[in-house]
Amino acid sequence: MPTLSRCLTSAILVSAAYLQAETPPDLSTDFEEWQLAEKGIIESMPDDYQLVGRLTPRDATQISSSLLGIGGETMDRDFTRFEAWSPYLEPLGAKRIRLQSGWAKTETQKGKYDFAWLDRIVNGCLAAGVQPWLSLSYGNPIYEGAGGTGLGGGLPHSAEALQAWENYVRASIQHFGDRVETYEIWNEADLKHNQSQAGAYPRLYERTARIIREEQPDATILALALAYVHARPDSGLVDFVETLAAHDTLHLVDGITVHGYPANPDHGFERHAEVQAYLSQHLPHAVIWQGETGAPSERAPKFALKNLDWTELSQAKWDLRRALAHWSREIPFSLFSISEMNYDQQHFDILNTKGKLKIRPNDLSIERPKISYFSYRNACSLFADQRVPQKRDTAIANHSSLYSFKIHDRANGKQGFVFWDAASQPGDRFEAQRTDIVATDLSLQNPVLLDLLSGLVWSLPEATLAQFGPSLSLYDMPVWDSPRVIADAQLFDWTPLNQP
Repeated sequence: MPTLSRCLTSAILVSAAYLQAETPPDLSTDFEEWQLAEKGIIESMPDDYQLVGRLTPRDATQISSSLLGIGGETMDRDFTRFEAWSPYLEPLGAKRIRLQSGWAKTETQKGKYDFAWLDRIVNGCLAAGVQPWLSLSYGNPIYEGAGGTGLGGGLPHSAEALQAWENYVRASIQHFGDRVETYEIWNEADLKHNQSQAGAYPRLYERTARIIREEQPDATILALALAYVHARPDSGLVDFVETLAAHDTLHLVDGITVHGYPANPDHGFERHAEVQAYLSQHLPHAVIWQGETGAPSERAPKFALKNLDWTELSQAKWDLRRALAHWSREIPFSLFSISEMNYDQQHFDILNTKGKLKIRPNDLSIERPKISYFSYRNACSLFADQRVPQKRDTAIANHSSLYSFKIHDRANGKQGFVFWDAASQPGDRFEAQRTDIVATDLSLQNPVLLDLLSGLVWSLPEATLAQFGPSLSLYDMPVWDSPRVIADAQLFDWTPLNQP
């Protein structure tokens, strides 16, 4: 249990760390990409829709709980810089952030741990109202057989390395246990370079999880961070579960994390269902988290979703659809990642542009937020607290690829209907298909339409809605490849356009 002195020390550190941010966040949308996107959205709306307002975003400190999180990865290798992007964390509205613990950065001399770099980050996140969770990784080259410092660099396997790893984990839990609630053991453990020895990851997991349980019994422990999400007999998941079952150690697993980067953000859930079915049979108490997923904003020859055309607009659409496809299934979600990452130090000579903040590669400072920062901010503001998903795909439409679900606010009883065209990879276009929809078990008073990407709110022509018993008919709805919401005007806070 944390002592009073440790709690007071942590509180002081939180305040000090958050004051280290370089500058206040520049949340201006006065940049060409945003202006063109907003103009295109407005011009594509039907003439009889009246633009009346804009969604009022909420900071993380104004939100109590949410399934929507953000990634803060790669700072263990200095590909991003916390002091540069931290001012943008609280306004984003995400409630969790995934961090990598950085064994090699923390222990540069054998047996000596310097947590100061990670203290600044953890404390700053807490001050922003965002709960960090730690991915315990990667290896450490100061020990023979301890694995490398990056993705797929191999697991600790020598006797000396395993003992050093255990020592590091114990020191980490003792140090962060009063501030961190959730730990993930390794990242993408099923990559082939991590499987040089049969059963290496299950054994490492057991060693690590036992220490976490000893030091912090109420911690949540997550396994695997699967790069390949399936439950075939040859999968990392099945090998892991069968090994722990044989050792009677499945109680050490609270959940598993999965990753995924499909070109169409609505794809891949059949594999998720496959994994869920397997866990329901063999590990029924485990919760699945989406730990890492995101789209780039430029075409690139490397990294996930490479060699495909991307823009800031299509990135924002992808991120929204991916986030809400998980939210509607009540899956904890982390979007990769808050900042662009400069991988030049690993000789890739390329930026990973999946970040929501555009950087200056020479010093990792923030040039500006991207469209996706503001659109995900809108999602984090709306899909949180007492608002919960209701039935998915309970609508009938003359649109074969419509994805839809209902949202319900348990606090005020208001409802909404969320929908988008899920046919393909999001495009760099604004055209909407006029679609008739019948939504079951839906009744709205004073409805408005919210375009989630822009945050703009329209009043609806009276002829577009008709209530027939428990069903609501929506006529000529402008459906495009990004989420929109028909909702009671009181479901969310919005500011009329004639007000400052």
